[in-house]
Amino acid sequence: MTLRIDAVAVAEGAAQDVRGAWTLVGFNPPALPADSFPARFGPAFLLIAEDDGEHPVVAAGTFLNVKVQLTGPDGETLFFAQDRPQVQPWPNSPLPRRIQLVVQVPFTAGKAGEYRVYGSISADDPVFALVAERTIRVVDSASIKVE
Repeated sequence: MTLRIDAVAVAEGAAQDVRGAWTLVGFNPPALPADSFPARFGPAFLLIAEDDGEHPVVAAGTFLNVKVQLTGPDGETLFFAQDRPQVQPWPNSPLPRRIQLVVQVPFTAGKAGEYRVYGSISADDPVFALVAERTIRVVDSASIKVE
C-alpha cells in the first residue's frame, strides 16, 4: 500500500483556484486571539493524502468514510462532520491520485486553551485508514500584547 498523508494544516482560511490548487490564508497560526470569551472562530482544516502506487488503494467507485471533529480543552466536542463521498474515475494521467479534504471548522471557544481538530479518512474494507490531528491554541488577546 502506498497511500500516505502528504499534508495536514490549519489555516485561517482556504480557497481553491480553477486548477484545483489550494491557497491558504493565515497558514499554521501560532494562536487564535480572542478579545473576550466566548469567541467565535472558523479555521480551515486541510488533509491531503496521496496514492502513488502501481495499484491504487483508492479505486474509482470506492466509498470513503470522512470525519472531522474538534474538541475543546475539557474534551467536549464542539464540531463534528462526516461524509461518505464516492471516489470518482481518475483521468488517464501519470500523476498520483489525491484525496483533498478541506473543511471549515466553525466553533465557539468558551475559554483560552488547546483545542484539537482531528480528521480521518477510511474505507469500508479496512484496507486503509488515515488519521491526522492538529492543535489550535486559543489565547486571550491581552495576554499576548507587547507593551
